[in-house]
Amino acid sequence: EGLSLDSAQTAIALRYASLGIMQSPSAKITLTSSPRRTVIVTGAIGAPKIVPWTPAGLSLASALTQAMGSGVDLAGSMSERGADRNATQVTVVRNGTSVTLPLEQALVREIWLHEGDRIVVKRAPMVRVTVVGGGAQKNGRFDFAHVPSLSE
Repeated sequence: EGLSLDSAQTAIALRYASLGIMQSPSAKITLTSSPRRTVIVTGAIGAPKIVPWTPAGLSLASALTQAMGSGVDLAGSMSERGADRNATQVTVVRNGTSVTLPLEQALVREIWLHEGDRIVVKRAPMVRVTVVGGGAQKNGRFDFAHVPSLSE
């Protein structure tokens, strides 16, 4: 671990040479995939997805689009109660630090990911209001994806 490809090949060949079981040993390593060259997208997207990262770059919008390619609707949906909505939040975790933003901003802003980043998608109400009495037509708890007006 931590060696370049050439250094790892040389170290393996030297180790076999020191054992004396081969004449002029050499080693060839072919890297097929690396978990460090990926971005994990998980949470409210159905099954977690591993998206390949390349040195050419990978944007947050691209990673989300690839992970949600199955047609998952995360932009917010109306439930059976007209005022209830869920908002989708996206959290990018990098080296133990996280930043959260709304899905709409994650798709519109140009945010470049680093290899090994994790993306967590969460669907939850941004604002939850409890209404009791006082002329309300229906008492209860109502969830909103936005800050509601008093009439809402």
